[in-house]
Amino acid sequence: MPLSSELFTKEGPGKKRLADCAVNHQFNIFKDKTPNFPGTEDAVGRIQTALRSLGFTISDAAGVYGESTAKAVFAFKSAHRPKPILGPGQTVPDRVVGIQTIAALDKAMAGKGPNPGPTPPGPTPPPPTPPPPTPPPPTPPPPTPPRPTPPPPAPKPTDRVWKFSLKLQTNADSIFSFRLELTDPDGNSENFLTSKPVKFTNTLGTPVNCIQVGALKFSNEVSLNDILGCLAGVALKPGDRAEVLTGTLAVSDADKNINSLAPVNGAAQGQPNEGGILFVASVLQRLAF
Repeated sequence: MPLSSELFTKEGPGKKRLADCAVNHQFNIFKDKTPNFPGTEDAVGRIQTALRSLGFTISDAAGVYGESTAKAVFAFKSAHRPKPILGPGQTVPDRVVGIQTIAALDKAMAGKGPNPGPTPPGPTPPPPTPPPPTPPPPTPPPPTPPRPTPPPPAPKPTDRVWKFSLKLQTNADSIFSFRLELTDPDGNSENFLTSKPVKFTNTLGTPVNCIQVGALKFSNEVSLNDILGCLAGVALKPGDRAEVLTGTLAVSDADKNINSLAPVNGAAQGQPNEGGILFVASVLQRLAF
């Protein structure tokens, strides 16, 4: 979602840096380890201006993402309503300015100038002419006290179930490729695939094809924008009757934290060599951002 506040969209070296931060986790801004992309210092200065205008104290120099700036970011994310700003798998906010945080700051700054300050008071109106005295109204009977309303029950945490479809292919030349489709509880879906094919020694000597469909469970509200990529690994092992393909699918966020694991099982073609076991792991990335 594009930024709209005057503070974040005014011309300057930090304009593009803030716009990149609003759509891609690789442009996150954080203490000490922030990548030195062009415009970072100006972008940090605008973030500091926004936080100060919202009542948070910062003692760092302009454009320096120091300890007090990081504490102000943490306090802003903790105080955000209707709920704190959390990443996938987090129970407390971090001190990083990413997609969710920059969007919340931009929304809070909408309608404000680049250097917001207090609104000067207008002219004091003359005192109103008092109305003529009126007789007091009759004393009403005392109201019936309302019955106390019981508090609503606390919401119970629920798992958000995502669907996944994983397709694994390899040809006779031993080139593995993965294609993954994730669908969130709202029906939104996105495709992922291997960043580049993985080559290994194919002891089967024949192509392997497997399609696995299943579900992932997230205990908090994870969105597609929070998912950086996926890791998939499979092993081909000898079996009694037919060969089996087993492995694990892991979904990671922008900090490469694993949000969820899911088993992958399917039938494989051909026969491995005596006692041979094959294993391949591949990093999946988005088809499109």
